[in-house]
Amino acid sequence: MINEVKYSKHTTMKKVLFVTAIVLFFCWGAAAQTRSAVTATHSVTGTVSDAATGAAIAGANIDVPGVASAITDDNGRYTLSLPRTEMIMTATADGYAKRELLVRGRQTINIVLYEQTYKGSTKTVTTPLGDRSSLTSVYDWFGINEDNLASTAATSDGLLKTRTTGLNVLTRSGTPGSGSNFNLHGLNTMNAGAMPLFVIDGMPYENTYYATSLIGNYFSNPLASINPKDIESITVLKDGTSLYGTKGANGVILIKTLKSRTLETKINVRVTTGVGFERSTLPVLSGADHKFLLAELYQKAHPTVSPDVLTEALPFLNQNKPVKQPWGYEGNMDYYRYNQQTDWQQTVYSPSWNQDYYLNVAGGDEVATYVLSLGYLKHEGIIKNTDFSRFNTRFNSEIRFSNTFKVLSNMSFMYGSKHLPNEGANIFLNPMLASMVKAPFTAPYIYNEEGKRSPNLEDADFWNLSNPYVLVNNKNNLQNINYRFFGSFEFIYNLNKHLDLAALVGLNFNKEREKAFYPSVGVGFPNSVASVDIFNQTQHRVDRLFSLYGDVYANYRTAFAQDHALNVRAGLRYQDNAANDNFGQSYNSSSDEFRSLQYGTSALRSIGGGINDWTWMSLYANVDYSLKDKYFFNVHSAFDHSSRYGTNVSTFLPYPSVGAAWLISGEEFMGEVDNISLLKLRVTYGLSGNDDIGNYNGDRYYHPYALVGQFGLVRTSL
Repeated sequence: MINEVKYSKHTTMKKVLFVTAIVLFFCWGAAAQTRSAVTATHSVTGTVSDAATGAAIAGANIDVPGVASAITDDNGRYTLSLPRTEMIMTATADGYAKRELLVRGRQTINIVLYEQTYKGSTKTVTTPLGDRSSLTSVYDWFGINEDNLASTAATSDGLLKTRTTGLNVLTRSGTPGSGSNFNLHGLNTMNAGAMPLFVIDGMPYENTYYATSLIGNYFSNPLASINPKDIESITVLKDGTSLYGTKGANGVILIKTLKSRTLETKINVRVTTGVGFERSTLPVLSGADHKFLLAELYQKAHPTVSPDVLTEALPFLNQNKPVKQPWGYEGNMDYYRYNQQTDWQQTVYSPSWNQDYYLNVAGGDEVATYVLSLGYLKHEGIIKNTDFSRFNTRFNSEIRFSNTFKVLSNMSFMYGSKHLPNEGANIFLNPMLASMVKAPFTAPYIYNEEGKRSPNLEDADFWNLSNPYVLVNNKNNLQNINYRFFGSFEFIYNLNKHLDLAALVGLNFNKEREKAFYPSVGVGFPNSVASVDIFNQTQHRVDRLFSLYGDVYANYRTAFAQDHALNVRAGLRYQDNAANDNFGQSYNSSSDEFRSLQYGTSALRSIGGGINDWTWMSLYANVDYSLKDKYFFNVHSAFDHSSRYGTNVSTFLPYPSVGAAWLISGEEFMGEVDNISLLKLRVTYGLSGNDDIGNYNGDRYYHPYALVGQFGLVRTSL
């Protein structure tokens, strides 16, 4: 079976190389033709007007990149001379959305422009090989290009919800900054990671779990480190992800952060605040109904005991009020403890206040441009004393040292803090579950024999159920603190007008510290540890990720014989990752004020952790060819090696992809069909991989095993 798979992959690779050779041969033959001077053979005239008012737009730019351009006059008219009848022209104007149009033999093209937020059928998308028009893309790559300055999303995953077909974004919980699970075209596997690869400013961004939280149902959200207002564009690669080899099986999402587009200095400030209200609570039994149900259940559980005896024995059913006597109180001492009316859900939930402050400054000159941003956010949750706060700063720049050499930098730092609820399936520690199972005839505070409320909090009740008010009363009980630095430098050298040499180096450092404490009063601990009853619990965890990334590539581009364009890129990627996780827990410290691990009982103290190291190397190449701006061909492949493969796998595995597209709406015979602005036929085939299988599952060793009294060795993995 292994030989068959290898043969299949090698056969596929031979086919891809054969197709690549044909494309390159065709391009070489076209380049070898006699190159005639570019002459204008087709004239296009028309007007540019506002779609809403119909008013002419003066000063609009009409452009066919590298061929011809024009500016509209006071009446919105323009004239453009083109070398052929089938080309793509763009129209731009201040305050309006960019629009791309197909000439398709027409001599008169009247253009209407829409407001800046208009979403047309074509747009500029950020691709692994640079920005390009969606018209010329062979693959299904969807771009989201919007000004996110007005976005109210706390984390960048909120920008992707319901934005593109096939991408499912499932929010993990309503806790601020909790993050989302992403699936592109459904779950692709049950045995490996199913999340798409995120690439930020050209650098892969680990969005997988390399450490386990101590707080129930909480998962770290790396995307919370990115301020959505710093994002310029997002591109979802639904196919053609073979360029990322072993990391592209679940799709790729490219994120590009802000760049300065003009030399003039611009300052943007935005302050947002708001109030959130809790949703309607779930219906539960009233105190009287709850008691009636309990009486029935206990009577059925003890059918031989008379109802009067049972009522007398159970403090929550005994209705004898305590009466003061000279020697003390007589009656049910817990009468006032179990005869209250408490809406526990209202005790747990409360309105929230959100605030977001953001500032960015962009500008520069002919030598250097920059963007500097600062942001502070604090979003409260509807569960009391839960919140997500984040301070972030970013500095992006582009410095031109000469006409042939420039350096791009992208650097960001984030400090975040979360006060969290336990959201696991534990009715003793999860305040939401506790509020729904807690009897409504109990109360959060202690009542004395005279029915007077004391300031002391009530402990776990008759059923050892926790006091929900205690679980949310102290915001420092469950806290997660996160630091992250993410930065890269890209060096680009123009060897000549066709050939670029470039190198990108980047660093991703993340540290996360987590602490949890459950006090001795009000929490019903369900289990004992080492046959010792526990009355408080302390947990601490620290994890770190240190990731280095490098990408060295050469890019060749040329256009020839008027109708042909070729872009070839080849390079090497390398990523080295080191992560470690350390955690500890202890029980029964002498006081709830002593919350460090060393204060717990030494016999009940435990520590643990893990070390995870993994590397990825990829040789990749891409060939893009277009003919007459209507026929597009692409061949690319990656040869990947991953430390997660194990030992019995080839060093570099091939992941090829081929694609072709025909822009039917660009044909001259579509010139009179005004109702169809975009019609394109695409055919693609690709093979990608998934190395998110665990860092050591591919490593094997022998483990002693006994079966029916016989001892031997069996193969297993870490």
